[in-house]
Amino acid sequence: MIFNSKISPSIRPRKHWTNQYLFKHMPDFKGRIDETQRVEEGRALCNLSNQAIGLKILEGKRNGQFDNDIIDAAVESIHEWVLNNNVTHVCCIPSLRKKQLVPNMAKNIAEQLKLPFIDCIKKAKENEPQKKMITTFSQKQNIDGIFKIIKGSVPEDSKFLLIDDIVDSRWTITVVGALLRNAGANKVFPFCLGKITLYYWTQRERRKSI
Repeated sequence: MIFNSKISPSIRPRKHWTNQYLFKHMPDFKGRIDETQRVEEGRALCNLSNQAIGLKILEGKRNGQFDNDIIDAAVESIHEWVLNNNVTHVCCIPSLRKKQLVPNMAKNIAEQLKLPFIDCIKKAKENEPQKKMITTFSQKQNIDGIFKIIKGSVPEDSKFLLIDDIVDSRWTITVVGALLRNAGANKVFPFCLGKITLYYWTQRERRKSI
């Protein structure tokens, strides 16, 4: 399969915590997101609605492992971006359902980028998949107190590539990114394989109706 790795959708950083739900475990995360807590503009390998790559990503999630060609395409798509931003370390969003899926991918990407992978994020408890959360209120409530940074694991003034498989509401990378910044990271650059767009949900509903 041939990938056009030159086209990488952007992941725009959230700039406000919004008032629909106030975090109970992170009460300081309110109002405007301070620049010292904000992630940088991120990248995705593709929109999940992409008929070729998107289906391969979903297949990898189901099988518990992403194909090497997906990982190779990911590295190719972000290699120059990572170099230009002087990224120093790689980490990833952990899961308790498929514990090795994203970490294995992130470690593979880190190895090809010749960057150290740091296991610095802990998922404190299980929660519902964010894709099931429809409103901003439920999306924020669903990740309140879920993620923790392992004490002393974040190098001072580091620049992290934060990896996840799929991005939708951006609340997970926003919260985890802020936690990394609070722990000493200088910058956090999100990267995900697939970006969910309105078109993806529209096509999904259309397929259901056929």
